[in-house]
Amino acid sequence: MKRLPYRKADSLLIPQVEHHGLSGSHRTLPLGPKEQGRHVNEPPSISMPVPMDPQQQAVLEALNKLPAPHEHPTTPEMLRANNVARIVPSIEELKSIEDTTIVGPNGDVGVRIYTPQTAQDSALPVLVYFHGGCWFLNSLDTHDCFMRRLANVGSIIVVAVDYRLAPENKFPAGLEDCYAATKWVVQHASEFGGSSRQVCVGGDSCGGNLAAAVCLLAKERGQPAIAVQMLLYPMTAHYLTKLPSTTGVPSLEAYATGYNYDATTNSMGWDLLGAASPPYGTPENPDFHAAILQAPDLSGLPPAVVVLGQCDIVRDEGKAYADRMVVAGNDVVCLEYPASTHGFMALAVKADQLLNLDVEIGNRAIRETMALVNERFGQAHK
Repeated sequence: MKRLPYRKADSLLIPQVEHHGLSGSHRTLPLGPKEQGRHVNEPPSISMPVPMDPQQQAVLEALNKLPAPHEHPTTPEMLRANNVARIVPSIEELKSIEDTTIVGPNGDVGVRIYTPQTAQDSALPVLVYFHGGCWFLNSLDTHDCFMRRLANVGSIIVVAVDYRLAPENKFPAGLEDCYAATKWVVQHASEFGGSSRQVCVGGDSCGGNLAAAVCLLAKERGQPAIAVQMLLYPMTAHYLTKLPSTTGVPSLEAYATGYNYDATTNSMGWDLLGAASPPYGTPENPDFHAAILQAPDLSGLPPAVVVLGQCDIVRDEGKAYADRMVVAGNDVVCLEYPASTHGFMALAVKADQLLNLDVEIGNRAIRETMALVNERFGQAHK
């Protein structure tokens, strides 16, 4: 794999930088003070939307053919029912999977602990994972097969968190559940074979947003100690936020429909969350613990691994957040995968089990991401 220095996205939200090293289809730019030598594999810069990877397209078509109660879902309830109907059964073996509850800020919070097959007597790093779903969709079960794969590939204990969903539980309910679960993991890791000194928070989509926001809260509140943050195609900006694009066409425009996650669901999630409504904020000024791109201070955060897809509506806001973390002096690795849609890593796992198909880009992203997370822990896990 050809790897290039981290590329800073152009953004009006951060100081402008000078472009250097234009070479073929790849462009490299200067790195942040702690980021010398870190890399990103990026697709060519483009001026128009690009087609999705055919393998990823095949998985989406197969999933959409699975029976579901609503042909054209338009409400949260319909979308939830369809997601439940289309759960891909998990078949990957682990050493153990345990469902339990922890004491949360407003009652018990469910967690599912995945211990990889490679677990021995020594303490393993722990990934506290928050599932995606635009704050109102999905569950531990919708992400079960993906959690199993992350645990085994990363030789890491995964603690998946069943946080409260909007709109029944408005902001910041879900975020506070995630924060409480992270504190619990740090305090109790040794009880399930984990290392309290090697805790990563991570998630996909809104789960990536929650992981980043937990890091902000941990800095503000002085605890818990988080070693790494893993942000998979994170939502970072309210849908009305205007972001300049690095590829000629803003990703929210270019990939608004037909690419797995659409602009209608994106705006629905923000509206249902409530972080851009009184008393927490407005669409122009939402609470920055949800609209994390607007956080006033991103200094002093844990090392970050950020993963983006080229064909994803949240690509530009993910780049902009990685940018701001670099400018604030943080250690950041950002990887962008070509022709890849929102959720492409989980799609690869579903393809294995649904179609017996090896989705090369998604599976490579899983391996590379978990290797980088483990590298950040300072250990080599195979």
